[in-house]
Amino acid sequence: MQGLKLSPIDPQGWFRLAVVDSLLKTPEQKIINALRLSFYAGRVEPELLISRLSFAYNYYNQFDKDLQLIWEKQVLVAWALQTKQLITFVALHPEAKQLVEKAFIYSPDDWKKLSNDLEIYLKKNSSLQKK
Repeated sequence: MQGLKLSPIDPQGWFRLAVVDSLLKTPEQKIINALRLSFYAGRVEPELLISRLSFAYNYYNQFDKDLQLIWEKQVLVAWALQTKQLITFVALHPEAKQLVEKAFIYSPDDWKKLSNDLEIYLKKNSSLQKK
């Protein structure tokens, strides 16, 4: 933690701190603050994008409106950079679909494409599981 305070522009470090704090059952606000700093320090971090999006989803309802908006914007970044991983995330977290859809409020065509791709993914994977 002290090292992060000395060099705060480390999105991976703040994310790792949030994960460790979560494992240690630290109060949620401390975890959320570390996530906030991770997002602020690097909104476009391809190697961190989906894992941070997925982890932060667990705290979405405790976020303030600004942090919820940042999370939603991360969905759009994931759509642009890691489409397949985003589709997999939504498939594995069906309860997140409504929040992901909210992120596409100004991009209805992209939402239709994601929904279609998600449907194809789910059909493909359900048929693989039946074999």
